[in-house]
Amino acid sequence: MELQVYENSAFRVNSYLAVQEDECIIIDPGEEFSLLEKAVTEQGLNPLAILNTHGHVDHIAGVVPLQKRFDIPFCLHAADRYLLDHHEQSCANYGLYYAGTPDIDHDLSGQNEIIFGSIAFRILHTPGHTPGGVCFLAGNEMLTGDTLFFRSIGRTDFPGGDHAALQNSIRSRLYSLPASTRIHPGHGPVSRIGDEMRMNPFTRS
Repeated sequence: MELQVYENSAFRVNSYLAVQEDECIIIDPGEEFSLLEKAVTEQGLNPLAILNTHGHVDHIAGVVPLQKRFDIPFCLHAADRYLLDHHEQSCANYGLYYAGTPDIDHDLSGQNEIIFGSIAFRILHTPGHTPGGVCFLAGNEMLTGDTLFFRSIGRTDFPGGDHAALQNSIRSRLYSLPASTRIHPGHGPVSRIGDEMRMNPFTRS
């Protein structure tokens, strides 16, 4: 499986395409959803679903237009439904174009794996940045959303954030993975679990 990253919007969100042969899954589509639409079309890919690591406005702003374009389901942990309830207001607050609020077609809560076509992800529930935050793991590659970044961690000062829960998610769930596991975060560059365990100043004891 290949992970293609598309940085977009003023928030510099990393949106992803997970590509396996001629199939793909869209992950965390931000405001500039046209970048993903163009990539899917130009590569002749068959999009199967949209997966979101969490429900913050900068990560879901492009969900509805891509659903309309490709007629695909939207997958999110139901604990982040409250963020969907406030999505239109959040767009107004941050000056983002409001393209509609998605409904959750597949609830990721209580799920350990999700499979669409030939693409499978292990689901790790990692609350803290948001109550429904998740990471998606395929082999040695992990999409961490806003849970864990290169030398940083997600903010917990937004409604629903919990610093102690975030630290527990990172230490107990992510840092138990092999050190060679590559992390692909929602913002910023790629890193590895082993490097973050040694050098991330926000998680070192």
